[in-house]
Amino acid sequence: MSLNNNQPFGKDPDGNILNEKNDNRQSNVKDDFPPQRINATSNEELNLEQKVNRIEEKLDCLQTTCYGIITKLDNLDKSFTQMKVETKQLINALASSTRNEINNTSTKAVEDEYLSRTIATCKEASVMIFKKTENSHKLLGSGFIVDIEEFPNINNRVDGVDCCCILTAKHVVQDFLKVPLNLCVEHNEWPAGGGIEVQKIVPDLEYDVAILWVKKECCSGKPIMLCDNETKLGYGQQIRIIATSNPENPHRVLTGNISDPKNKKTNPYDGELFVNYIDCNIRGQEGFSGCPGITADGKVFGMLKCWDKDEELTLFIPAETLRKVLAQEHNRVVSDYIQTCNTSAKRHRTNPPSVS
Repeated sequence: MSLNNNQPFGKDPDGNILNEKNDNRQSNVKDDFPPQRINATSNEELNLEQKVNRIEEKLDCLQTTCYGIITKLDNLDKSFTQMKVETKQLINALASSTRNEINNTSTKAVEDEYLSRTIATCKEASVMIFKKTENSHKLLGSGFIVDIEEFPNINNRVDGVDCCCILTAKHVVQDFLKVPLNLCVEHNEWPAGGGIEVQKIVPDLEYDVAILWVKKECCSGKPIMLCDNETKLGYGQQIRIIATSNPENPHRVLTGNISDPKNKKTNPYDGELFVNYIDCNIRGQEGFSGCPGITADGKVFGMLKCWDKDEELTLFIPAETLRKVLAQEHNRVVSDYIQTCNTSAKRHRTNPPSVS
């Protein structure tokens, strides 16, 4: 008899009919994994996947943020490096500026000290020229002691006595050309009765220049050098003069500039032609005639001849002309000048527009 698998096999303790041997096992499997449990597992996997996705998104955002931070750090590093370079440049520039300022200050101090010494030396050469009377002294003009060592032909002895050589404008001593009686010079303070008597006057025949000789032993001043013939003066160059207009305030220092190093103009008062005179924008005053014009290195570029009150310009006889006069001094005597002036007064007119 064949066994029918579909027929009841029996009942289990709970009263369930058993059709075959595997039914109970199959039923148990179905009971162990119900459909609800499967759905729950799917939801959890879904939630887990979503969480993983969110975590990955956050990781992506974090990675992007990290990249941004790294980029900013790189930029910050570049900025810091640039800042270091700029700071170093600024420090170097500041240090250089400070050094230059110190150097300029030191240079200016040295220049000021040099200028002060130069002016003091030039003052040592400046003199006042005056007429001495029994009861008073009249200031005639200014002059300066000139260094004549480079002029070997000049005889600096008068009547066997060593003398100093003083240059001034000829028109300053015009009244004393025959006999230098009562004509005196003074280097120091305005004399209260003293002064150094002029031993001899040698006027030039062509230019408004006169050489005065005074006893060397009586002269406490120091000579000053003339600019050489190679010295070039420029427009606007700063110059100084040392002159006296008030005897109680001698040897004043005035500063100006060269307006024209080789001026040519006609004296409107007597028609005299001024050729190759140096024009400077310094206001002249009574007593300035014959004073020295000084360059920055303390040499005489010219001697003041006259000035124009209206234009506030002053004419200087150049050092080249003064050198020419000194080079010919040993051949000049007063009698030659007097005789020449008597025969050609108009040709050698010395009255300037405004004189001391």
